[in-house]
Amino acid sequence: MAEQVVVAHLHAVIGDIADVAPAYFTIGVDENAELTSVLVEIVVLFETPIVPAAAQVRATAAERLAAMLGYDIPPYRLVEVNVHVGDVTNDRADL
Repeated sequence: MAEQVVVAHLHAVIGDIADVAPAYFTIGVDENAELTSVLVEIVVLFETPIVPAAAQVRATAAERLAAMLGYDIPPYRLVEVNVHVGDVTNDRADL
């Protein structure tokens, strides 16, 4: 599956999470070009609880990856999903 397809799908579902916006994605693959990891960098609205927001982003990304890859459950053990809070903003327009 192309990296652009993975990013487009993840961007769409993470963009639906309140008070969070996706900023960057880093996709990891192994020597066989199989997806091994996804790093999602997000922007969070000021005063949003960061840990629950990051957990929701991680779960949402894992669920979408599972659906895309045909897994019955989120692929935490097959595809590492990490979340990095890259910025906090007080301007909702930044989201």
